[in-house]
Amino acid sequence: MSGRTSRLRILVLRDPGFQLDGHETDMGAVTLMLEEDPTFRVAESAAGYGEAARAAHRGDTDLIIIDEVAGDPAAVVEQLDAAAPEIPVLVLLDPENPAVAQACILAGARAYLFRPFEPTDLAELVRRIYEKEDRRRRKTSPQGGSKSGRMIAVHGPKGGVGTTTLAVNLAVAIYQQTDLRVVLVDGSLLSGDVAVAM
Repeated sequence: MSGRTSRLRILVLRDPGFQLDGHETDMGAVTLMLEEDPTFRVAESAAGYGEAARAAHRGDTDLIIIDEVAGDPAAVVEQLDAAAPEIPVLVLLDPENPAVAQACILAGARAYLFRPFEPTDLAELVRRIYEKEDRRRRKTSPQGGSKSGRMIAVHGPKGGVGTTTLAVNLAVAIYQQTDLRVVLVDGSLLSGDVAVAM
Protein backbone atom coordinates (compact mmCIF):
# COMPACT_ATOMS: atom_id res chain seq x y z
CA MET A 1 0.00 0.00 0.00
CA SER A 2 2.35 2.72 -1.27
CA GLY A 3 5.03 2.00 1.32
CA ARG A 4 2.66 2.29 4.28
CA THR A 5 4.06 0.46 7.31
CA SER A 6 1.25 0.93 9.87
CA ARG A 7 -2.18 -0.63 9.60
CA LEU A 8 -4.98 1.14 7.75
CA ARG A 9 -7.42 2.56 10.31
CA ILE A 10 -11.03 1.90 9.31
CA LEU A 11 -14.15 3.14 11.09
CA VAL A 12 -17.32 1.13 10.36
CA LEU A 13 -20.57 2.98 11.05
CA ARG A 14 -23.43 0.68 11.96
CA ASP A 15 -26.58 1.60 13.85
CA PRO A 16 -27.62 -0.55 16.81
CA GLY A 17 -31.21 -0.42 15.48
CA PHE A 18 -30.31 -3.20 13.08
CA GLN A 19 -30.11 -5.64 15.98
CA LEU A 20 -33.52 -6.88 17.05
CA ASP A 21 -32.87 -7.56 20.73
CA GLY A 22 -32.24 -4.72 23.15
CA HIS A 23 -28.81 -5.95 24.22
CA GLU A 24 -25.50 -4.35 23.48
CA THR A 25 -24.66 -4.54 19.77
CA ASP A 26 -22.27 -7.26 18.68
CA MET A 27 -19.69 -6.57 16.01
CA GLY A 28 -21.21 -6.38 12.53
CA ALA A 29 -20.37 -8.88 9.80
CA VAL A 30 -18.40 -6.28 7.84
CA THR A 31 -16.28 -5.39 10.89
CA LEU A 32 -15.52 -9.06 11.53
CA MET A 33 -14.73 -9.56 7.85
CA LEU A 34 -12.24 -6.66 7.80
CA GLU A 35 -10.61 -7.71 11.07
CA GLU A 36 -9.48 -10.90 9.33
CA ASP A 37 -7.03 -8.79 7.31
CA PRO A 38 -3.88 -8.04 9.37
CA THR A 39 -3.25 -4.80 7.45
CA PHE A 40 -6.48 -3.24 8.80
CA ARG A 41 -7.26 -1.86 12.27
CA VAL A 42 -11.05 -1.71 12.56
CA ALA A 43 -13.32 0.18 14.96
CA GLU A 44 -17.09 0.33 14.97
CA SER A 45 -19.49 3.11 15.94
CA ALA A 46 -23.13 4.14 15.58
CA ALA A 47 -24.14 6.59 12.84
CA GLY A 48 -27.43 8.08 14.08
CA TYR A 49 -28.08 11.27 16.01
CA GLY A 50 -24.82 12.96 14.99
CA GLU A 51 -22.71 10.02 16.21
CA ALA A 52 -21.09 9.65 12.77
CA ALA A 53 -19.43 13.08 12.88
CA ARG A 54 -18.41 12.65 16.52
CA ALA A 55 -16.89 9.23 15.81
CA ALA A 56 -14.92 10.63 12.86
CA HIS A 57 -13.35 13.26 15.13
CA ARG A 58 -12.69 10.93 18.08
CA GLY A 59 -9.68 9.06 16.76
CA ASP A 60 -7.32 8.79 13.85
CA THR A 61 -9.28 7.35 10.94
CA ASP A 62 -8.00 6.71 7.43
CA LEU A 63 -11.31 5.58 5.91
CA ILE A 64 -14.97 5.34 6.96
CA ILE A 65 -17.36 2.59 5.85
CA ILE A 66 -21.09 3.19 6.21
CA ASP A 67 -22.49 -0.29 6.71
CA GLU A 68 -25.99 -0.50 8.20
CA VAL A 69 -27.67 2.79 9.05
CA ALA A 70 -31.26 3.18 10.13
CA GLY A 71 -31.78 6.43 8.21
CA ASP A 72 -30.72 7.71 4.81
CA PRO A 73 -27.08 6.76 4.10
CA ALA A 74 -26.67 9.83 1.86
CA ALA A 75 -27.56 12.07 4.83
CA VAL A 76 -24.86 10.34 6.92
CA VAL A 77 -22.34 10.84 4.08
CA GLU A 78 -23.25 14.52 3.88
CA GLN A 79 -22.80 14.87 7.64
CA LEU A 80 -19.36 13.25 7.43
CA ASP A 81 -18.34 15.31 4.41
CA ALA A 82 -19.14 18.49 6.33
CA ALA A 83 -17.41 17.34 9.54
CA ALA A 84 -14.32 15.58 8.11
CA PRO A 85 -13.99 16.08 4.34
CA GLU A 86 -10.43 14.74 4.36
CA ILE A 87 -11.58 11.22 5.34
CA PRO A 88 -12.80 9.12 2.38
CA VAL A 89 -16.16 7.36 2.77
CA LEU A 90 -17.27 4.02 1.30
CA VAL A 91 -20.98 3.11 1.44
CA LEU A 92 -22.31 -0.46 1.47
CA LEU A 93 -25.80 -0.63 -0.05
CA ASP A 94 -28.59 -3.09 -0.79
CA PRO A 95 -29.15 -3.57 -4.54
CA GLU A 96 -32.94 -2.96 -4.28
CA ASN A 97 -32.47 0.82 -4.27
CA PRO A 98 -29.72 1.79 -6.76
CA ALA A 99 -30.77 5.47 -6.75
CA VAL A 100 -29.30 5.79 -3.24
CA ALA A 101 -25.85 5.08 -4.69
CA GLN A 102 -25.88 8.23 -6.81
CA ALA A 103 -27.21 10.28 -3.89
CA CYS A 104 -24.32 9.01 -1.73
CA ILE A 105 -21.71 9.93 -4.36
CA LEU A 106 -23.22 13.41 -4.75
CA ALA A 107 -23.16 13.77 -0.95
CA GLY A 108 -19.40 13.13 -0.92
CA ALA A 109 -18.80 9.36 -0.78
CA ARG A 110 -15.75 8.15 -2.72
CA ALA A 111 -17.35 4.82 -3.70
CA TYR A 112 -20.17 2.36 -3.01
CA LEU A 113 -20.48 -1.41 -3.05
CA PHE A 114 -23.68 -3.41 -3.43
CA ARG A 115 -24.37 -6.43 -1.20
CA PRO A 116 -23.62 -9.29 -1.37
CA PHE A 117 -19.89 -9.00 -1.96
CA GLU A 118 -16.81 -11.09 -1.42
CA PRO A 119 -14.49 -10.12 1.47
CA THR A 120 -11.61 -9.82 -1.01
CA ASP A 121 -13.63 -7.36 -3.14
CA LEU A 122 -14.29 -5.17 -0.10
CA ALA A 123 -10.65 -5.26 1.04
CA GLU A 124 -9.40 -4.42 -2.46
CA LEU A 125 -11.83 -1.51 -2.81
CA VAL A 126 -10.80 -0.15 0.62
CA ARG A 127 -7.13 -0.24 -0.42
CA ARG A 128 -7.80 1.41 -3.78
CA ILE A 129 -9.81 4.23 -2.22
CA TYR A 130 -7.14 4.86 0.41
CA GLU A 131 -4.26 4.78 -2.09
CA LYS A 132 -6.04 7.21 -4.42
CA GLU A 133 -6.81 9.55 -1.52
CA ASP A 134 -3.22 9.29 -0.28
CA ARG A 135 -1.87 10.20 -3.75
CA ARG A 136 -4.23 13.18 -3.92
CA ARG A 137 -3.19 14.33 -0.44
CA ARG A 138 0.53 14.11 -1.25
CA LYS A 139 0.03 16.01 -4.50
CA THR A 140 -1.76 18.90 -2.83
CA SER A 141 0.45 19.10 0.27
CA PRO A 142 3.64 21.21 0.24
CA GLN A 143 6.98 19.65 -0.70
CA GLY A 144 8.34 17.12 1.77
CA GLY A 145 5.05 16.98 3.65
CA SER A 146 6.02 20.00 5.75
CA LYS A 147 3.35 22.42 6.86
CA SER A 148 3.23 25.79 5.16
CA GLY A 149 3.88 28.87 7.21
CA ARG A 150 2.88 32.48 7.04
CA MET A 151 5.13 35.50 6.84
CA ILE A 152 4.20 38.89 8.29
CA ALA A 153 6.44 41.88 7.61
CA VAL A 154 6.42 44.94 9.86
CA HIS A 155 8.12 48.03 8.43
CA GLY A 156 8.59 51.55 9.72
CA PRO A 157 9.66 54.40 7.38
CA LYS A 158 12.10 55.78 9.96
CA GLY A 159 13.53 54.95 13.38
CA GLY A 160 11.55 55.51 16.57
CA VAL A 161 8.04 54.85 15.23
CA GLY A 162 7.54 51.59 17.19
CA THR A 163 8.27 48.97 14.53
CA THR A 164 10.35 46.78 16.86
CA THR A 165 7.79 47.04 19.68
CA LEU A 166 4.96 46.10 17.31
CA ALA A 167 6.90 43.18 15.77
CA VAL A 168 7.93 41.74 19.16
CA ASN A 169 4.42 41.99 20.63
CA LEU A 170 2.90 40.53 17.48
CA ALA A 171 5.27 37.53 17.58
CA VAL A 172 4.56 36.89 21.27
CA ALA A 173 0.79 37.23 20.78
CA ILE A 174 0.78 34.80 17.83
CA TYR A 175 2.69 32.25 19.88
CA GLN A 176 0.37 32.65 22.88
CA GLN A 177 -2.78 32.35 20.76
CA THR A 178 -1.74 29.46 18.50
CA ASP A 179 0.97 27.60 20.45
CA LEU A 180 2.83 27.25 17.14
CA ARG A 181 6.49 27.94 16.50
CA VAL A 182 7.18 31.59 15.68
CA VAL A 183 10.38 32.99 14.19
CA LEU A 184 11.15 36.69 14.59
CA VAL A 185 13.84 38.14 12.34
CA ASP A 186 15.13 41.70 12.62
CA GLY A 187 15.83 43.03 9.14
CA SER A 188 17.91 45.90 10.47
CA LEU A 189 21.17 43.96 10.43
CA LEU A 190 23.42 46.79 11.69
CA SER A 191 21.31 48.28 14.46
CA GLY A 192 18.51 45.80 15.24
CA ASP A 193 16.92 45.94 18.71
CA VAL A 194 14.74 42.80 18.71
CA ALA A 195 17.11 40.86 20.99
CA VAL A 196 17.00 43.67 23.55
CA ALA A 197 13.20 44.01 23.30
CA MET A 198 12.74 40.27 23.88
